[in-house]
Amino acid sequence: MKHERFSHAWLIFPVKSAPPLTKYTNRRFLEAAGAARCLVEIVDPNLMAPNLLDAEHPERLATKRPLPDFVIARSGANMGINGQNLLRVCQAAGVSVFPRTSQLRRAGDKLRSARKLTEAGLPTPRTQALSDVMGNLDKLIYPIVLKRAKGSQGKRVALCHSKEALLEAAASMPGRSPLIVQDFIASSFGRDIRVLISGGRAIAAIERRGADGDFRSNLAQGGHPIAVPLSEDIVSLSEAAARAMRLDFAGVDLLCGEESYLVCEVNSSPGFEGVEAVCSIDIAKRILDDAAQLHRQRRARGPDLGKRTGVPCGVVR
Repeated sequence: MKHERFSHAWLIFPVKSAPPLTKYTNRRFLEAAGAARCLVEIVDPNLMAPNLLDAEHPERLATKRPLPDFVIARSGANMGINGQNLLRVCQAAGVSVFPRTSQLRRAGDKLRSARKLTEAGLPTPRTQALSDVMGNLDKLIYPIVLKRAKGSQGKRVALCHSKEALLEAAASMPGRSPLIVQDFIASSFGRDIRVLISGGRAIAAIERRGADGDFRSNLAQGGHPIAVPLSEDIVSLSEAAARAMRLDFAGVDLLCGEESYLVCEVNSSPGFEGVEAVCSIDIAKRILDDAAQLHRQRRARGPDLGKRTGVPCGVVR
């Protein structure tokens, strides 16, 4: 019986001060590699860049080190210039990149993401740059959510109950990305739905419930997960949100409106520890399987497919 060869994947992960194996998702990818028939390497672009990239011509390869079939960026918008250059080099060399640098930047900016979701006609809370509404703070509906355009895990987010509280939070909130304000959905206080997208399809969903009294639902801020079924509404909205952001792999956060769900954010490199804790699915293996299949589809359809537009090849069949 003929066996399909092992695929080869890089997880692009700027380690900084933390060993890569302390990151749950990285460890799970390594554990799932055998079952997925995939050779998985964790690559820190900050350590590898001097050996791989030509500083004057970052689009050129400066080494004969074998490149993988596909790469998965695991740090979202925090990839850094070396990480982005590495992704560009891989993409130019015909490697399938999930997600591409343009998709990373778009998903990493909450204001740009909100605009893309609105343009796609999807329900999402009204989101505006604070600088655009500074002259009309009295007309905002309070409480209102203040956050940085770039951030994750419930950090750099505040619920402001008045104009004075908004100004105080804005003055003290750490970070340098623009400040944005977003309508507060009271019916979703302390809870939301996280949907994991793999190969363009919703594969699992959890309800995240925040710590007592916290309007945020993030697990990193003390929340806990509860498995929820993939209803037709959850599947159709989350998959449409991933398509709007041109992401094959994503974590879509849905707020629980009074009458229907709303898309809050779309994450390009979501963690899945909470999902695997309560759902009977091997997320890591599924992502590796789907990435390998999308890579084969792209190779079969031609190396330049989607190169100019950044449009994903489609759903894994």
